[in-house]
Amino acid sequence: MNTGSKRGPTLRRHKGTGHAYARFNGKQVWFGNYDYPEAHARFSRTLAEWRANGCRLPPEEAQEELTVAD
Repeated sequence: MNTGSKRGPTLRRHKGTGHAYARFNGKQVWFGNYDYPEAHARFSRTLAEWRANGCRLPPEEAQEELTVAD
């Protein structure tokens, strides 16, 4: 795998909702309210899993599912 100097996806704030999201291989993944530390922690875990899985997201059933409350 040649990733060069690319670091990977970055955490972004959705302007309309204020929620945190990132794109992993074209798939948009949401992490909750951008201002909450939990959203940043979820992103860090997902990024680590993505890297450990050969720059691919783990299978859907292995991902933690967010609820409306999150």
